[in-house]
Amino acid sequence: MALWFRDRGRDHVVAYMTRGELIEIIHEALEPLRLYSDRVLPLLLGTCAVESSFGRWRVQLGGGPARGIYQMEPATFRWLSTKYGKRYPSVSEYSFADQQTDDHQATVMARLCYLAVPEQLPDACDLIGQAAYWKRHYNTFLGAGTVEKYLMSYRLFVGDVS
Repeated sequence: MALWFRDRGRDHVVAYMTRGELIEIIHEALEPLRLYSDRVLPLLLGTCAVESSFGRWRVQLGGGPARGIYQMEPATFRWLSTKYGKRYPSVSEYSFADQQTDDHQATVMARLCYLAVPEQLPDACDLIGQAAYWKRHYNTFLGAGTVEKYLMSYRLFVGDVS
């Protein structure tokens, strides 16, 4: 969850990066690898929002193994590194230990997680479709996340879909 405070009767949330900063990271990380698309941008924004409250939680709460702004687990990291290391040589040089602090690397790995899914990415304006896609393919049925939590986090950190 995000950090909240109340000032003059209004609720505020504190995030560790802005929407603009995250969009810049996504572009910088994905465009050189030709992994960027208009459909992946809102999905990664939503994934970061729901998984880490835009970077607030870089170590999984409760002592779990997930790390970084997208809360990737070591087994997923290793699988993606093996699967895509030859196609994207820089990925084979990544270290799971860097997931917690290297937001560009974490963004590439989260994108590769979605690339591994044969199902097409949801439309950029389909927030409910993105939430369901995230739940099915990123958080999975084993994860504690819900479509509702994704929607709430997206609206809180990213804003409304235009």
